[in-house]
Amino acid sequence: MRPIFWGLIAFAICAVGWVLFTVVAVVTLGTIRAPANFFGILMAASIPVAVLVELILWVKRKKK
Repeated sequence: MRPIFWGLIAFAICAVGWVLFTVVAVVTLGTIRAPANFFGILMAASIPVAVLVELILWVKRKKK
């Protein structure tokens, strides 16, 4: 599978985790924020990293 698809899969999984842990953080009045922040950072980074990997692979294919 292409890296962009893996990025979309990671984005979807992290989005679910972020929503879940954000709800838990709100219920616990912010006591458990770290997992929500972790999933949010992974969600925000998954698409740009996948696009960067796609560009690197595209450049390598063009050089051949």
